[in-house]
Amino acid sequence: MKMILGLVLALGLVACSNSGKISGVYVRESDNQLLFVQIVKTDDGKLTGRSETVAILADGSIKDESFPLEGSADGMQLSLKTNVLFGMGPSFSGTISGNALTIVGDGGQAVLKRTTLEKFTRQKNSLSAAAKGIVATKDRAKNEADKQAFLKNLADDGDELETKLPQVFERLHQNVQAVLERTQKRHDAIAGNLKKLRAKRLIASPDDKISIEGDIQSEVGDMQSLASDYDATVSEVRNSYDELEAVVNSFKANCEKASSLGYAPLPVQCADAQSYIAKYKKTRAIVKDQFETAGTGLFPRSQ
Repeated sequence: MKMILGLVLALGLVACSNSGKISGVYVRESDNQLLFVQIVKTDDGKLTGRSETVAILADGSIKDESFPLEGSADGMQLSLKTNVLFGMGPSFSGTISGNALTIVGDGGQAVLKRTTLEKFTRQKNSLSAAAKGIVATKDRAKNEADKQAFLKNLADDGDELETKLPQVFERLHQNVQAVLERTQKRHDAIAGNLKKLRAKRLIASPDDKISIEGDIQSEVGDMQSLASDYDATVSEVRNSYDELEAVVNSFKANCEKASSLGYAPLPVQCADAQSYIAKYKKTRAIVKDQFETAGTGLFPRSQ
């Protein structure tokens, strides 16, 4: 009951005049809570009934607590206790004055007005509707915040793509050219050495042929190592382009998601998402022609 009375701490008294009946329904209403007390006086002067508090919490949920009451009356002076599980709960006193019930307990003082169960039910329904309104408002605010965060991330991704993607393409293209040039130079040097050694072997003495054959095998090993290194580089470039493709496709998918959710305005880069994919495919085609195809010509057995 301390919780019940705590909800109405420091409320002012309301004076009303009406019949002197004790039995009835009494309610204290505020913007976000209801305090309800129902009292039934028996012929022997004993009191029974129940108390109920209904309140809207900060998150928009409803907290509804109800406890049985029992007590006694001396004229219009009441003495009541909450009958809770495992025994009696906090006690409080009350005074009936006209249509007003003033209750005083450890939690403070509250004034409730006589009403009907039907009206109390309507008040509870109104409180429930208000709580749903709070939840709906919070949901709208969260959805708007989520929307703005999504659009900001999308815009940041679009700016990064617009700025960095061409740079990445160019850097990859330059790296491919550099690798091709180095590999071609090294390939030609090894091939030239092999040609000279094989020609030398044709006119060499049997003893010299053994030494020359060792040199030839060494050059063949160097060529195989060069081919393996080239294959590894090709694989790395393929992985780089796969990662780029995933980034571009993810951006395009997020643009489509934002559009399907009705988010606006979309970043301008969303309109260019397809062109990014086209640029990616074009650049990858160049790499395939100049890098992978070149490797096939240099190292027919390694591809």
